[in-house]
Amino acid sequence: MTAASNPSEVSLTAGSSAAGNNGGQGPGRRRGRRIATIAAIVLGFLALIALLVLVAPRYVARYVANHYLAGMQIDVEGVKTIDIDIPRGEISIGPVRFHAGEADPGSVGRLGLTLSLRNLIERQALLESVVLSDLVVAIHQTGDGELIINGISLRQFLAEEAGEPAPKAENEAAPAAASGWGTGVDNLQARNVLVTFTNKDGGTAALTVQELDLRGFRSWEPNKPGSFSLVADVNGITVSATGEARPFAEKITTTSDITVDGIELQRIERFTGPLGLATSAGTVTLYAKSELALFPDSRIEGHTSTNVVLANVDVSKTDSGALKVDQGSVTVDGSFVVGENSDLSADGTVQAKLNEASGHAVGGASLALASAELGLADVAFRRTSDGAIDASARPDFFIERPAVSEPIRGNAEKIAVKASSLKFASTAEGAMTVRLDAGADGDGERLKIDLAKLALASPVEASADSIVLDVTALSADIAAIDATAPQRTTASAKATATLANASLRTAQEGAAAPIAASLAALKASLGELSLTLDGERLKMNVAPDIAAKQITVSLPQPGGGEQRIGADALDVTASPLSVEANAGRAAIAGNAEARLTSLSGALPAAGDAPAVEFAVGGAEAKLDELHLASSETGTKGGGKLNVAITDVASTWGSAPSPSPQPTARSRRAGAAPATPSAVPGGRAAAAKIAISASPFDLTQQPESTLFTTNATASLSKAQASVPAAAGEPAIEVSLENGEIALSDLGAAVKGDAVSLKAQGSSQLARFAARLPHVKDKPSADIGLDALRTRLDAVNVSQDPRGQTWDARADLQAEGISTIVEAGKLATLKMRTLSVGDVQVNSRKRIDIGRIVLDSLDVFASRAYLTGTAADDSRPKEAAETVTQASEQGWRFRLGSLGIANPAEIRLRDDSIVPNANFTVGVKALQVLNVDSGDPSQQATLRLEATINEFTDLALAGWAAPFGKAPSFDLNGRLQRLELPPLSPYAAQAIGVNVESGRLNLDVSATATQGKLNGNIDVGLRDLNFSALSPEDAARLSASVGVPIETVVGLLQDSQGRIKLKLPVSGELNSPSFDLSDAISQAVGGALQAAVLAPFQLAFAPVALIASVAGGGGMTFEPVPFEPNSSALNGTAKDMAAGLVRVLTERDKLSLKVCGRSTIQDLDAALVEAGAPASGPGRDKKAEELAGWLWSLAGERTANFRRALIDAGANARQVSECRTAYDPKDTKPPRVEVTL
Repeated sequence: MTAASNPSEVSLTAGSSAAGNNGGQGPGRRRGRRIATIAAIVLGFLALIALLVLVAPRYVARYVANHYLAGMQIDVEGVKTIDIDIPRGEISIGPVRFHAGEADPGSVGRLGLTLSLRNLIERQALLESVVLSDLVVAIHQTGDGELIINGISLRQFLAEEAGEPAPKAENEAAPAAASGWGTGVDNLQARNVLVTFTNKDGGTAALTVQELDLRGFRSWEPNKPGSFSLVADVNGITVSATGEARPFAEKITTTSDITVDGIELQRIERFTGPLGLATSAGTVTLYAKSELALFPDSRIEGHTSTNVVLANVDVSKTDSGALKVDQGSVTVDGSFVVGENSDLSADGTVQAKLNEASGHAVGGASLALASAELGLADVAFRRTSDGAIDASARPDFFIERPAVSEPIRGNAEKIAVKASSLKFASTAEGAMTVRLDAGADGDGERLKIDLAKLALASPVEASADSIVLDVTALSADIAAIDATAPQRTTASAKATATLANASLRTAQEGAAAPIAASLAALKASLGELSLTLDGERLKMNVAPDIAAKQITVSLPQPGGGEQRIGADALDVTASPLSVEANAGRAAIAGNAEARLTSLSGALPAAGDAPAVEFAVGGAEAKLDELHLASSETGTKGGGKLNVAITDVASTWGSAPSPSPQPTARSRRAGAAPATPSAVPGGRAAAAKIAISASPFDLTQQPESTLFTTNATASLSKAQASVPAAAGEPAIEVSLENGEIALSDLGAAVKGDAVSLKAQGSSQLARFAARLPHVKDKPSADIGLDALRTRLDAVNVSQDPRGQTWDARADLQAEGISTIVEAGKLATLKMRTLSVGDVQVNSRKRIDIGRIVLDSLDVFASRAYLTGTAADDSRPKEAAETVTQASEQGWRFRLGSLGIANPAEIRLRDDSIVPNANFTVGVKALQVLNVDSGDPSQQATLRLEATINEFTDLALAGWAAPFGKAPSFDLNGRLQRLELPPLSPYAAQAIGVNVESGRLNLDVSATATQGKLNGNIDVGLRDLNFSALSPEDAARLSASVGVPIETVVGLLQDSQGRIKLKLPVSGELNSPSFDLSDAISQAVGGALQAAVLAPFQLAFAPVALIASVAGGGGMTFEPVPFEPNSSALNGTAKDMAAGLVRVLTERDKLSLKVCGRSTIQDLDAALVEAGAPASGPGRDKKAEELAGWLWSLAGERTANFRRALIDAGANARQVSECRTAYDPKDTKPPRVEVTL
């Protein structure tokens, strides 16, 4: 060591030399020497102290640092820059470089500090200044987590620092409780600090501190805040912070303003490593202002106002998706408290905003929005040390123009969510509570979700002007988990949802257009919903109330057209409705009601079915006392159902049905398009339709199902118009009231078998139908005051073997009326029609125990009766239906048919003039035992009636009409039938009027296996005719052979009676047999025999006078006279005698005699007069003789008439007809005799 560096040594050497040179000097000198020596020693000691204080520390520090670091194999450059200036209180180092092994060296440009020596006196360690600059450190994390700082193992360094613990002296005193020293930093500055950290995955975080300042931190001034400021960046992310702190106060506090700018994913990826992002653009900026206080009891209180701002965010990952945000921010403003027992509480607000944001997931949904504001106001959070939590907030969310796509595609104008206050609480044991509380604004409990202008495009097309969910009460309680009891959860809510102008469209396979639905408004309320979940047991009570306005539904059909349904309003309520479920069991109970207002719809034509349009004024369905329970063994339930539909109207047809669309093949083949077929139109309406099932019960088991009820259905003020065919007038039907009531209605399903049974009654009131005039079918008005039916039993069964059914009923119809063509053709009126003990079954059997007609009144015209025989007439069609049913195997049995009161049947023949009218009064009618299924069954018949009041008609007997060959035994009697009413028929048929006459008939007919034998006894009395005209008389004489009056005269006896016996026989099964022909032949033969008999007897000796014409009619030979003579010759006298005999036997018989002068008379008179054979003279003479020849004919008439009267004929029986002279008549002179 040099002298300069060792002054003590120098001083000692100098002192020793002086003593040697001045020995022997005096005491004064010696005293001076001693003082000098002492002074030298003191000065040397002081110099040594000064050396140790001023110079030694830096060297000691350098030596220790160098020795220590070398021992740790740390290479350090710049240890000699360590400088310690104790008088000035300064310590500094740098520049220094350090590293271990091959690692890049770290460096410290300068680290210096200034310690206030003055404050040391006051036991205050005050760093007046601390400066750190140009620090460069590289930290590397190995695979096992070890940290290496520029090649220096931090683990090794820390182990060296720890070393072996020194043994504690037995008498070592415990440290003092407090040193009493104060600490402080007046000014700490860090500049240009770079710390690079590389994690085990190779990620790097480079922290660069441009500026770090700490000022005014003194522990002896605890309530005086110190300040700090920081400007730094991490991987290019700028961090700046300023603030104040009181770290030495009893209540430690700090306030700070922090800004973090330039947060980018690329910069974060430098540390985390690649995140697999395809794009990672965008920046995040953080602004935070906070206050923090630490209390002596370890309680922490703080407040922060933080704002995170996002800009131009564009993040995407090939296998995940992408997110873009143009601008965004998150603001948190709140305070918190951490208690000494780790209790935690927080209060404040949270608000997030987004502008022009979008995102999508690969293979999933995408979302885009114009802007969004998500706010949580009045946030309050409490957590106790035992883990109990109590939290509340007032959310307020707003999203503008959100849009989603794939698999759901749609958008909305806005989505808004706002709540008064949502609260959550949980206990240490795990019990939880969620509820909606009233807000601070006094609006009460409310959670409102508002969605405006919704539009969905996939998977369905839907839109709505607004959707609002308004929750006015919400609570949920979850009990703590208890191993000894099931967990219990309860919840309640009161909410209302509304929709405005909503629509829905969804594609339908095979249809040209989608299914569409829309509504103008919808309001749905849950009422007061309550839910309890106790382990596996669920109990829920709800009272929903749903109201919809202006509803429309369109269902396109595959073949074209669409089904359309619409309603002005729909209301559905249930109050209350309870649901329970527990371990495989479930039950539901309550009351429900649904109402429809102004329902309308249209159904397109399909096949033969025409298009239909309908409208309903209102419909209401009520379900009361509903109860339904299900378990593993089945389901049981019941209730009361009532349905009412009012103001129903429907129309159909009236338009051609759509033609089938041409196929590609038909177009290629050149096929002509099909012509649409006309569909007949119709309409129907009803004031009210009601259906009730009250009560009903349902039992369902694994192998069977049973449904029972008492059901009613009613119809009031119903009308219908149904055309039979296109272009024809409609059938009009109306009904005032109708009702059917079924008691003990039961339907059962067991395996493959289905059965149905019921009993009950039905009634109709004031039924009317009008059948229009169609072609040859006349119009008809049908009326029925009442129809009552009692259903004794209805049974239907269906199983794999087939279907069986049967029914038993009684019915009674009252006030029956039928008017045909406004009464011109026919009418029918009946007070009652009773049909009793009706049985019908699937064996094609119809049994009717009895039919009773009461007060039947019928009018029928001949035109109507003739029309009923036409093939297309309605009665004929009905008969054909019966025939077809019989051919299909149906069998009919009638026990009895009768009348309760006399019936009247009025018949009018309007085909003749004047019309013929007949009134048949049925006093008694009885038909027994008619059975089409038993060919041998004899049906008995008894009829008692009158015709035109005074004619009696009776018919009795039996018949077996359904055998292969009919058999019967019938007897009939007709008494006192007045014939003048039949005069029009005589006038039409034979040209005469029946002036008087009465007919009696006795008929007996039997048939055995189709072989007919019968007799008809005809009795006529006082029959009298008059000819309509000479032409009719001549025609009749030509057809009968004599005038009709003569025929009557020939048939009547002296008392004016005519008796005929007509035998009738034949084979009824013979195709050529006609009963009318048989009767006509019998009548003709009887008449001919009766007429000819007296003449054949009277003229037997004079066969030349009387003969039968070849045509079947009877004629007389003329009475011959000699030319120019009026005297009777012998032949004339014989003929007169024969006629007198006939006239005497038939006093009503009369003759007409007519004299005739002919050409023979003229020729004889001309000869007698000497007229020339020819020429004008002859013609002139013939004219002169004409008058005489006319007189000659008159004389012949008078002479023959006188001869008849003289021989005994009554003068009234012989009359004259007009005499005649005809010069062109070439027959002999004569008198013609006619009957």
